[in-house]
Amino acid sequence: MEYKCLTKDFEQLTKKINRITKKLDKHGLTHSFKALKEEIELVNVYDYTDIYNIKKLDPIACNVTYYEFSMDKLKIGEFQAIAVLDHTQGEENLVYSLIEGMEIDKKYRTVSCGCEHCNNNRQRNKTVLLQDVQGNIKQVGTTCIKEYTGIDALDVLRAYSEVSSIIIQECSIDCNGEYFKGGAKFVNSKNYLASCIQLINEKGYCKEGEGFSTKEEGFYSAMQGGRKEEDLVIAQNIIDYFATNDFKNDFMHNTKIILTNEYSKINGFIAYAFLAYNKQLEFDVKEKIKNTINRESEFQFNVKDKVELKLTLKGKFGYETQYGYINIFIFNDSENNVFVWRTSTNLPKDLEKNTFYGIGDNLTIKCTVKEHIEYKEVKQTILTRCKVIEG
Repeated sequence: MEYKCLTKDFEQLTKKINRITKKLDKHGLTHSFKALKEEIELVNVYDYTDIYNIKKLDPIACNVTYYEFSMDKLKIGEFQAIAVLDHTQGEENLVYSLIEGMEIDKKYRTVSCGCEHCNNNRQRNKTVLLQDVQGNIKQVGTTCIKEYTGIDALDVLRAYSEVSSIIIQECSIDCNGEYFKGGAKFVNSKNYLASCIQLINEKGYCKEGEGFSTKEEGFYSAMQGGRKEEDLVIAQNIIDYFATNDFKNDFMHNTKIILTNEYSKINGFIAYAFLAYNKQLEFDVKEKIKNTINRESEFQFNVKDKVELKLTLKGKFGYETQYGYINIFIFNDSENNVFVWRTSTNLPKDLEKNTFYGIGDNLTIKCTVKEHIEYKEVKQTILTRCKVIEG
């Protein structure tokens, strides 16, 4: 993989990587680290003198060094370390997969901190999942791994994680970085999430390496207080959603655990939770639609046709986005063809009584055919500018 850092920092980076990779050499894990090129680039400058009023200054031209780093997948003797379990979060564990794309069995989210080597169930902060060539998995305490495999695996695990953190370099200059060198700082998780929601709505999500990241700016913004009420409401809805659902995806599971803690340090799971929540709701809606619609449907009319249709409401779903709440209405005509209308409005039946059309209601709608799409092999006619003229 190719990375970059300020040339003035490259010597220090080299010393760190060389120190860590000595541990890898000791255990026969190969690696490659080399400088590729130097270029002059404009680099962002941030003034952190007042953390409540962080200023982005004019960028300046600096020497930037590009470098390449790679290393073996982590092996411990005849075993491969596939995940680390963090048992410090209460009833459920954080699961950190070490193998890209590998799904860790959900049972390890709630397993105790015992060790299958020494069978001692004493309190441990971390355990490691090891997998042999037959696919058998053992949960082993970090202090037992050396006896179990013949290698000081804790040393290797630390090196592996240290290298991962070092090579993610943000190429920028801090005028005052002293604030970030202190001890751990915490903020209320809901306020933190609300701050990130506001930042994402105002200027989009900013990951590490693209300036002052959302997870950092959101954290220090949350320390000031003064969150928007609407963002706090959305944040609470997101927390409630994660708290009441189970997820196959480890990232979503870890987000759930982090969000259930009242206070948090700087954390990427919280910063991304708003976007993850929206994507998950959209996925949930698509799954509901998939189970509702008729698979024998055919496209109807031509795109841009203005039509008047007699339809039956078959499905009504919705989800929150950064642009507001979106309703999705699924209709069938008399031939069971599928029509879909996505809108921020609702379908009022009687405004005085504050009632709305429900599943099974028949409606006459004036609308325009927006497009024809095929989703999961189902042909759908997408409508826009809909107006109910008879119910």
